[in-house]
Amino acid sequence: MSIWTSTVMCVLLLQTGGPGEEPPPGSRAARALILLHELGHLIQDENGDWLIPDDGFDGRQSKANTLRVQQMCRKELDGLQ
Repeated sequence: MSIWTSTVMCVLLLQTGGPGEEPPPGSRAARALILLHELGHLIQDENGDWLIPDDGFDGRQSKANTLRVQQMCRKELDGLQ
């Protein structure tokens, strides 16, 4: 999946309401959440595992990945709103 397709899916998730308290669409926090979600697909931990798994066209996995990013970065995201 291209980053474009994945980003569009993440934007749709933010606009339609996913798990947890979503930042308002188009806000700095929403844009940061999208970027952090996508960067999570590109970063490996010390074991070589990706920080968040590929979510392809799997809406449930994409929501789970976004929720994980939100939980890990809540303080920073809230500071952007």
